[in-house]
Amino acid sequence: MRVSDDGSACARERETGVELSIVIPCYNEGDVLPVSMPPLLEQLSQASSSCEVILVDNGSTDSTAAAIDSLVAQGYSVRRVDIPVNQGYGWGVICGLKAARGRYVGYMCADGQIAAGDVVRVFRAIQGTEARTLAKVRRIDRGDGWLRRSVSSCFNSAFRLMYGAITTDVNGTPKFFLQGDLQLLDPLSKDNFIDAEVMIKAKAAGFHILEIPATFLRRGGGISKIGVLGTSLEFMRHLITFRRDREFMAWVRRNRE
Repeated sequence: MRVSDDGSACARERETGVELSIVIPCYNEGDVLPVSMPPLLEQLSQASSSCEVILVDNGSTDSTAAAIDSLVAQGYSVRRVDIPVNQGYGWGVICGLKAARGRYVGYMCADGQIAAGDVVRVFRAIQGTEARTLAKVRRIDRGDGWLRRSVSSCFNSAFRLMYGAITTDVNGTPKFFLQGDLQLLDPLSKDNFIDAEVMIKAKAAGFHILEIPATFLRRGGGISKIGVLGTSLEFMRHLITFRRDREFMAWVRRNRE
């Protein structure tokens, strides 16, 4: 059963003046940010007058920091969070979420593979919803090649087999939820398993899942940092062991009390 919003989220928005915070980890994305961010930032500014984008320089060794600073200098509603040493995509998300001030919070990738208009559609879906609601993208018409599509299909099938029918696209982002629900979900995975962790916890806590279909485009620039084989093996290891993870079991106990 969903729990209705007790008003604390509205109070937070009044206190900070921020309706939506989007965290975007950036690891060596200096080439793609000047392409992927302006369309997103412009459409978000039209969708909400109180939106912030938190770009996390996730231990980059290229021009990522300068690209973020350039966006700030152009007057976009961007905040920069720095992580000196890269510890994984999930750690970039977690550190960015700690800085988020919005009533609604979420995260997504920096590569521009989800069109700005689709990001706004996911935001519209979460607006005005009750607590324990998660809105996310479900990627369709993927443009990232047959190998990535095949691996993703296998991973999603294994996920459903082990954890039940939650979603057909575990890793689809953006994912948005209320600030109070972020505290409930309490993501801890420092690597790419953070999406699966969030979905597993959302199901365990009885979240209502809203999925918005979106075309998955080719990268706007730069190169992917995901090694298909290594990441796939990591995903499968986590899928098998997460159910007995001490921190997850402690989370389950806390939320049963």
